[in-house]
Amino acid sequence: MQLKQLIQAVRRGGVVGAGGAGFPTYRKLGEGIETVIVNAAECEPLLQVDQVLLAHYPETILQGLELVSRAVKAKRAYLAVKAKHVDQVEMFADLSVSYPWLEIALLPDVYPMGDEHVLCRHVLGRTIPPGDIPLRIGAVVLNVETLYNIAEAAAGFPVTHSWVTVTGAVKRALTIKTPIGMSVSQVVALAQPSPASYQIIEGGPMMGRLVADLDQPVTKTTKGLIVVPTNHPVDHLHGRAHLSVEHMVRLANQVCCSCTLCTDLCPRHLLGHPLVPHLAMRSASTEGTLELESAKAAVLCSECGVCDVVCPMGLSPRQINRWLKRRLREVSAPKSEFCLEENSEWDGQGNLLPSQRLVLRLGLFQWEKKAHPWEESVAPGSVTIPVLQHVGAPGKLSVNVGDQVSQGQEIAVGSGSSLSVSVHSSISGTVSKIEHGEVTIMSDGEQYAGQ
Repeated sequence: MQLKQLIQAVRRGGVVGAGGAGFPTYRKLGEGIETVIVNAAECEPLLQVDQVLLAHYPETILQGLELVSRAVKAKRAYLAVKAKHVDQVEMFADLSVSYPWLEIALLPDVYPMGDEHVLCRHVLGRTIPPGDIPLRIGAVVLNVETLYNIAEAAAGFPVTHSWVTVTGAVKRALTIKTPIGMSVSQVVALAQPSPASYQIIEGGPMMGRLVADLDQPVTKTTKGLIVVPTNHPVDHLHGRAHLSVEHMVRLANQVCCSCTLCTDLCPRHLLGHPLVPHLAMRSASTEGTLELESAKAAVLCSECGVCDVVCPMGLSPRQINRWLKRRLREVSAPKSEFCLEENSEWDGQGNLLPSQRLVLRLGLFQWEKKAHPWEESVAPGSVTIPVLQHVGAPGKLSVNVGDQVSQGQEIAVGSGSSLSVSVHSSISGTVSKIEHGEVTIMSDGEQYAGQ
């Protein structure tokens, strides 16, 4: 398949980055790519989507990788996977005989190895400039589910489902192929939560966010739903996001002792990026005003949360950086050019946080059980599908209330706008409501017929 055809198929198939902000994948494909890296690091504890897909759909993943590599005329392709996943490593080592262009890059079990900047440094030995993307060093990074979706889209099957690990304080941890638009509460119920009072983290325990509304829908970027008892350490970690800016800044001014631990263990700082978290704590006054020049480096923060975990005073440099980013946008601060300062402390693992230490620190060890794949069809009575599930612009609605739709039918068409992709129905049924940028579809009773 030629590059232009692949881009069209990926855009029309609604493929976006399956984790994070969901950057439209078609915009990652183009000229000047020498290396394709499959990001199978899955560095967040407890999440197991990549492991399930690698184990059950290796040929589909490799088909997607081959399509991309040939279309962009890449010279090299790497499967970057943690060395501890012995079964997957051995399986792909055997499969690589049929794919001689594939190299396996073994990763250490550290956090956040899945960060694109950290991953490229480890796999390629090259550092992406501060504030830049992998393309600057001739690379494109795609995660496992994204490649799965690329292969499916090229075969004419758009993105209608999202793979989600449901784990934590549940009776049976699961990894489920979930219809997009199914509610969080319905998905979590399949795993049977055990605590009487609990919170749900969408995403990983480090970079995820507390779910405020259990009726919110699963989207293309939903990768994990973690049930944590109320007042659990993870609950406290994410609860800081709800503190007021004034409170966070006041705490920073009162108790930050400038021990520099947050800076010493910041992955981006270790790469040589001019991000200094302990100074970010001083970039705002108690009145919440902004010291523009000292705040600009906040845009380099990946919000991985390492600084929050290691702070001995229980402060949140991540939240301060998040607030500084918002303030910089509000005041329309001019974009800054940052210089790379190679850090001599970077070693083979980048002095990153060992995953097991993170697991112990956050009290997750009792949940490190295998999230078994859900083998049954999941057929909700209705779904509510957001038209915009990614970074960029929404597609143009192509259905009306009362329309009959089938699973896989386009309900919003990716338009000519920048970063716009199509959205498809995850079930067959009738459009019952369209409001607030969401399309609600009532099922006609058909079972999910996907692979």
